[in-house]
Amino acid sequence: MDKLSEERILEFKEIFKLFDQDNDDKIDRVEMTNVMRALGQNPTTAEIDAIAMIANVDLDENGTIDFSEFCKLMSDYMDKFEGRDAEEELVEAFKQFDKNGDGYVDAKEIQYVMTRLGEELTKEEAEEMIREADTDNDNRINYKEFVAFMVEK
Repeated sequence: MDKLSEERILEFKEIFKLFDQDNDDKIDRVEMTNVMRALGQNPTTAEIDAIAMIANVDLDENGTIDFSEFCKLMSDYMDKFEGRDAEEELVEAFKQFDKNGDGYVDAKEIQYVMTRLGEELTKEEAEEMIREADTDNDNRINYKEFVAFMVEK
């Protein structure tokens, strides 16, 4: 964690808390599976174990990832994708929310993705998120609105 900025560490801490669903300061196989599924993957337990081993993040080999191990994983992941085009990343992010592939994100899709990320949203909260980004007032977000909203944040 030496090479990480304080801002990056805080960002990783927020992500870590989101996935450490039982608040035990470790991400276990089940929680890691939830992380991967939230990212659109459907890994097996063996694949989760292989990811942790290949990335050399489960340093103490206890089957869980603590915060320092998580920082290494995230740092390595971000190093790998830093060269990616920002637009490519936004397209991928949009696809994660556009579950039915119709080119729009509605409140139900936001609610579904956020729930998979461990963040329970009410219907009203999801609708509010849509309203914040929906510039053409059609109660859904298209790619152009998504990009404008993400760049604004």
